[in-house]
This record gives sequence, structure tokens and C-alpha cells, in this order.
Amino acid sequence: MKRSSREGEHEEISFKTSYRRGVSDTDVGGVAVVASSASDASPSGTTYYACVSANGGTLFNVNTTAPKSCDGKGKAVKWSQVGPAGPVGPAGANGTNGTNGMNGANGASILSSMSAPSGSCSTGNINIELTNGELWNCVSSAWSDSNTSLKGSIGSSGPAGPAGATGATGPGVTTSTNLLSGSCTTGAVDVDVANGEVLNCIAGTWTDSGSSLRGPAGPAGSQGVPGPQGQVGPMGSQGIPGPQGIPGVNGSDGASIITSATAPAGACSTMDTYVVLSTGEEWTCTASVWTDSGSSLMGPAGATGATGATGATGATGTPGANGTNGVAYDCTARAYPGIDLADCVVTPGTDYRVSSSIGPNFIGANLTFANIQGSLLYNGDFRGANLSYGNFETSAFAGANFYTANLFGADFTNADLQNTNLANANLSQANLSGALVSGHFGTPITTNQTVCTDGNFGPCIGANLSS
Repeated sequence: MKRSSREGEHEEISFKTSYRRGVSDTDVGGVAVVASSASDASPSGTTYYACVSANGGTLFNVNTTAPKSCDGKGKAVKWSQVGPAGPVGPAGANGTNGTNGMNGANGASILSSMSAPSGSCSTGNINIELTNGELWNCVSSAWSDSNTSLKGSIGSSGPAGPAGATGATGPGVTTSTNLLSGSCTTGAVDVDVANGEVLNCIAGTWTDSGSSLRGPAGPAGSQGVPGPQGQVGPMGSQGIPGPQGIPGVNGSDGASIITSATAPAGACSTMDTYVVLSTGEEWTCTASVWTDSGSSLMGPAGATGATGATGATGATGTPGANGTNGVAYDCTARAYPGIDLADCVVTPGTDYRVSSSIGPNFIGANLTFANIQGSLLYNGDFRGANLSYGNFETSAFAGANFYTANLFGADFTNADLQNTNLANANLSQANLSGALVSGHFGTPITTNQTVCTDGNFGPCIGANLSS
């Protein structure tokens, strides 16, 4: 079969006849016809005569008596039934080539088009409408719909095929916050999360696809159901004062609140209120007469508050007048700020404490050359006191405050100086042999004498030292 095209519109199919052993096989529209001459018929065979239509290969006028006229509607053919083939005989000698026969007339053509054919046509041609498979026949040079389609109904779905092998990992989809630039892996996709713009990697370079995953803004939704009442928000800042309004009409005088140290008397203006300052008692004016309401603005006395913190030391007052001469001071007397115990000698074991938890107050006291060894001075306050050259062997000073005290040359042998405040104290040449000094702060302490951080002996005043 040979297929050709005419003017790009139709496909033409012509038929080819091949000969074997004197019998011609003609394929007309899928119908095989075996043609032979009367001299080829077997004595026991039957010869069939028929016509083959030019518009589809349909047989008609089939008989075994004589050929029928095809009336120009087809081609006359004949064939014969034969018995089973006999054994193959020996090959005969090649015969001489016969002369070429005359070219046969063109057969009917099968054409195709995307839509229904129109215009004139060659009778016997067939046109297939490709969009729906509709079959058209050319009858009397005009196209006629056969109302038959080569496209059958959709078949049922076949069984699912086996799962395919996992493909190679693709370049994937990434996201970024702006349009990418530079090299990339071809096939990769990036989405700009800021605007939904899609970029494709083509030939190793990012290219804007011109499309976005973010669609246009939708229409405004309908009004929702009001939510529950929210909590009251914080008070806003003071707004800018508005312009001065028009003065209003003077209102009538309102009631007055009057105060006095004693109960009211005499006539009054109705609705006025009177408060007795000494008691807080409230009186109201009813029908121009003062009436005690029986209530007071002054509540009951509150409980005594806690003692406040000690205030800062006030400025030094002017010196007072000299007092009269007193009696000689007893070295065992209770301490007080500024007491003069210079050269005092006390009995070892003297307890200067006010109580077991309150130490003596020696603020600014003079204890030069005092001999107070073996005494109880726990939690004592020696701020600014002068203890130079004093003898304080085995005395208990734990928790005492020696801030800015002068301890030059003092003897603290075997004394208890634990947890004391020695900040800004002068410990130059003080003897601390065997003293307990753990937990103190403010000045470093060494055995026998104090050494400053610069390697020299005292006074080390103000030094920030540690034991």
C-alpha cells in the first residue's frame, strides 16, 4: 500500500497488486481478494465473481456463475477455491521477462482533515475527520457524512501497573526573601516569600518566570459577628488641650462644705455640710438647721508603725558651753561615743557589751595606750576611734566595725577579729600574732605586722586588701 499527500489537506491510499503463481492478491480496505483467470482454476475448484467498492473495500454482486457489471461503483474481481497444496515440484527454469503492463487507473483515496470536509471531491474518496473519527464518503463529487466514526467508545480502565523505581532526587524547590542572582543548578525552582514570585534555574542562571504563587487580593469578607467585650485598656496619655469653649451660663450655687473646730450653730443653707476638725464629726443642713449625721470622717487610730531606719548623721552642731568638772572616769563604765579611755587599765574579762547581741559604742573614742586585754567587745562600733598602742590581747572583737579607726601599733595578740570591718583602718605596725582574722575585709593581715600591697610598712589607709 502506498500513502501520499495532496496539497497538505488529505491523505491518499492507493492499492498495489502482487502476483504469485498466476494468482493476484488484492488488499482493498483490509479485504484480501484472490484473483485468477479461468485457465488457472482447478478442475475441482469453484470460481467466484464479485465487485469491490471503491469507498471501503466492500464486496457486492458475489456469485459463481458469471461476472456481474459493477456499474462504475467498484472494480470487478474473481477468485477460486482450491484444494490442499500438493508436494512441491522441482524448480523450473527461469522464464523470460514479460513486457511491462500498462499503468492502471488511480484508485480511490483516503483523506483526513481536522474538521468536516467541504467543497468538491473525487467520487469514491473517503475523508476521516481527525477530531472525532467521523467517516465521510465522496458521492457524486460531494462529501456525505456516513454517520459512522472510527473512534470507538472509551474502554474500561486497565489494572494499575506496578510501582516504578524511585527516581533520582531532583534539584528541589527553595525559598528566599528576595530575587536570587548568580549561578544555580539547572531545573531548580526558588520562590520569593516576599511576593510569591517564582524563579527557574535555566542553563545555570536564575530566571524570573513572570508568575507568582500569590494571587490578587480577594474581595472584602462580610462583617463578622461582634466579639466579646475586651478588657479596659490602660489609660492613654494626656491629649492636646482643645480650644477654649464658649463660656456657659452660670449655674446656681451648689452646696458648701464648711469646717470649724467646734460644732456648728445658728441658721444654715440647706444641703451644706459642716465638718468638726477636732473630731471629724459630719453635720448636714436640713431645712436651714444643722443636724449631726452621727458619722465621722476620722477613722479609729491605727496601730503604732514599725520604727523607721536610722537617719543619716546630721551636721555637727556648734560647740556647747564648757561643763563643770566631773569626777574621775571609771574605766569599767559603759562606753559611749567620744568616751576618753586613754591610759585606762581594766580588769581582764570586762564585758563592755550592752547586751549579748548589742556591742559597745566607741565611735570616735580615745583608747590610746588603753589596756583592755581579755575583754568582751563583740559587734563593737569603733568607727573613727583612736586605738593606737592599745593592748587588746585575747580580747573578742568578732563582728566589730573598725572603719577608718587608727590601730597603729596596737597589740591584738591572740585576739578574735573574725568577720570585722577593717576598711580604711590604719593597721601599720599592729601586732596580730595568733589573732583570728578569717572573714574580715578591707585590709590584708600578716603575722607580727601589717604590710601594704606596695611592699612597704603602713599606714595603708584606704588600701583595698584581702587576707
